[in-house]
Amino acid sequence: SHLIEVTVDTPSNFPGGGINEIPRIVLKPNEEARGDALVGAAAKVADGFFWIALSANPTDIQSNLGLLDDRNWIDLPFVYGNGQRAILTFEKGGPGERVFANAISAWGT
Repeated sequence: SHLIEVTVDTPSNFPGGGINEIPRIVLKPNEEARGDALVGAAAKVADGFFWIALSANPTDIQSNLGLLDDRNWIDLPFVYGNGQRAILTFEKGGPGERVFANAISAWGT
């Protein structure tokens, strides 16, 4: 239904050996919650460039858009080239909430 692009710029001497994978995006109601992953498929397109294609199934579209609209916290997990893992967690905040609301409205759900 939608395509999310993630670009990561790491220096050549990055200790983790670069980013190998961004397996999913997880949306959470608060920072401590476990959260729910968007339904879709992730792919590494090139070094530092990733796509997460969200499912086009009507039930999944509704679920994904609901998560994007309702949840304030986002986890972006990374798998480094050396196998180690990390999670970047961030809060939408007021400006982010407006951006998501405008995007969802423009998509005409």
